[in-house]
Amino acid sequence: MGTVVAVLAAMTLAQSASAATFTVNTTADHVEDKFCNAPPAGDCTLRDAVSLGGANDTINVPAGTYTLSLPGATEDLSATGDLDIVGDVNLIGAGSSLTTVSATDLEDRVLEVVSSQDGTVSIQGIGLTGGRTIDDGGGLFHRDGTLSIMDISLVGNSANSGGGLASFGGSGDVLTIDGLTADVNVSTEDGGGISLGANTGSSARITNAVISNNRAREGGGIAIGAQGSPLGPGALLIEHTRIEHNHAALHGGGVLGASFTLRDVVVDDNAQLA
Repeated sequence: MGTVVAVLAAMTLAQSASAATFTVNTTADHVEDKFCNAPPAGDCTLRDAVSLGGANDTINVPAGTYTLSLPGATEDLSATGDLDIVGDVNLIGAGSSLTTVSATDLEDRVLEVVSSQDGTVSIQGIGLTGGRTIDDGGGLFHRDGTLSIMDISLVGNSANSGGGLASFGGSGDVLTIDGLTADVNVSTEDGGGISLGANTGSSARITNAVISNNRAREGGGIAIGAQGSPLGPGALLIEHTRIEHNHAALHGGGVLGASFTLRDVVVDDNAQLA
């Protein structure tokens, strides 16, 4: 029994040791010598913290505006361009109106979740703005894994699909949103505010959101089943949400798609030409 207890204790210590907490202490955007591991020896930039996080680590981002300024949109390790989350990370800001990450100096999106198939990522209390990409997800691109979002604002981003947010998860992935503002985002194709498309077996839930003043070719506010990959019957629930003042050049001024459930949702004053 003593041996078993000792082994369990060692496993617990190992698991605790594997999860780190990084606190960003500068709004600058540069790559240091990983000072996040040993502050206050130097700056712990947001880019460094994101590149280090992975094993259920927590990244605390104080109030302020963090402007991404290192060009280069062709890699997925946060060395340049957007911030790329790989693995299990909890990214926590001071509030979506207080902590802002801006990509106005880049030709890239703001944030991408490049998680492993079983990865779990949570993002809360952060505003994402100024993202511009010819690909998907101008503010946030959820490529893979389970993603939980709380108190997030997506303002003034643009993309091919999902001007504010694009989520194209794999089978078994879950997207949960509780508290989101998607405003004045633009998509050249579908989902000015949000674009959702996934493999069979994935699901999404959007609660307490305001999706307004977004524009797209189709699905000005939200496009469901983007890229020819619908979520499947009953896989999307939207509740306690306002979808208003969005515009589509063709179809679906407010919402475009099928196989979703609305509860206590206001869809008002959206426009479409066709």
